[in-house]
Amino acid sequence: MARGRRPRLNPGGGKKRNQFKTDTATYQFRQEVLQFFANHTMEETLDEKFRGADKATRETKRKTIYYWRKHCKKTELASSSSTTRAMKKLRPKGTATVLSLETDLQLVEWVNGYRAIGVPVSALMLHLKALDFAGQAGRPRAQFAASWEWRKCFMERHGMRFCAKTRQGQRSPEDSAKAVAELNAKMHATMHKLGVDVAYNADQTPIYFEYVPKRTVDKKGVRTVWVRSGGKDKERMTCMLLGDSHGLKCTHFS
Repeated sequence: MARGRRPRLNPGGGKKRNQFKTDTATYQFRQEVLQFFANHTMEETLDEKFRGADKATRETKRKTIYYWRKHCKKTELASSSSTTRAMKKLRPKGTATVLSLETDLQLVEWVNGYRAIGVPVSALMLHLKALDFAGQAGRPRAQFAASWEWRKCFMERHGMRFCAKTRQGQRSPEDSAKAVAELNAKMHATMHKLGVDVAYNADQTPIYFEYVPKRTVDKKGVRTVWVRSGGKDKERMTCMLLGDSHGLKCTHFS
């Protein structure tokens, strides 16, 4: 089969013209249309701002322009702000079901508590904890679903974002040395009592320490993201360890 260009979708050639049938105008575009309509006729406005629209669409846009002019104060106010000029619909604050300020701050405190000790906070953890706090506040899941839209607004509101970990480390408990000393003293006392020269210790242990998420919540702009772990974030295997009281450590196997 000979290779060649695929046929054009538009027989006339070039990009297909916008028919203005499925798009919703931004407040900035509405303001531009109203400003043009203030000094021109309706036909000139339709020819300039909705060029290429068919007869039925032009009639629809004619009614829409009159509707925009009726609510010109709202359009002018929305188009004057860089935050709302690119929006297509405005909703007053409190329209959507959101958590209260107290519950929102409680969730921030929970996130910061985990960050303080180096524990990563995944999106699933944040989702489940938000549902938990919402249930305690009397909002069932039918009213608050902790969707990704809410999570995005929550992160933006408190200056957070999901970051990939760049550093990983482990910190031993403060009393680990004391526990080791007590175990050695007890073991030597038992060996002396039983007349044992060499003691062996075999241990079958899973290498399944922690499942560390790839991303965690942190402040915007940070360059280094530390998370605490055991050094193994996704290994799943069983390991056999063997050693004796003289410090000989045999090669482990799994």
